[in-house]
Amino acid sequence: MKPIHTIIAASLILNVVLFICAKPFASRAPVVPVKTQAQKPGAQDAPAFNLKTISPEQLKQKLTDMGFPPDAVRSIVRNRIYKIFLEKYYSTLGYDDPRYWRQPQHSPSSRTKYNEAIRERNEMMEKLLGENPSITSNTEYLRRRYGDLSDEKLRAIADIDATFSKK
Repeated sequence: MKPIHTIIAASLILNVVLFICAKPFASRAPVVPVKTQAQKPGAQDAPAFNLKTISPEQLKQKLTDMGFPPDAVRSIVRNRIYKIFLEKYYSTLGYDDPRYWRQPQHSPSSRTKYNEAIRERNEMMEKLLGENPSITSNTEYLRRRYGDLSDEKLRAIADIDATFSKK
């Protein structure tokens, strides 16, 4: 018999012996984690807030109070505002299909509602975050469209575009 066969046979025999002699896991006492000094006794008594139902204003305040960095707070709140916008937009169209390839078609009246929802979203973003998404997020798009201009000139172009698109 080759040595590898001997090692495998011995391993199998030892595993069978250990399996038979070992106690089942269910009869063992559950392991309870020991509280450390860093854990406060009432730390888990405070109710957690629901991110899906909390308003963006409250979300910004809670995340700031929890010590999140400002850029993380801004991106989380921006995402929440976009989710509210999409829910409102889909509800105005009567769209409840989760499949992305079945997007609703725009009619002139739904396009007007869509533009109003975008304005509301932009106003909320400016109020909470101090930024207009149509201006700040389009710098790369504007740079591709108008060439390599300075950021000030790109902001001026975006301001002009935002001013004339409101009418």
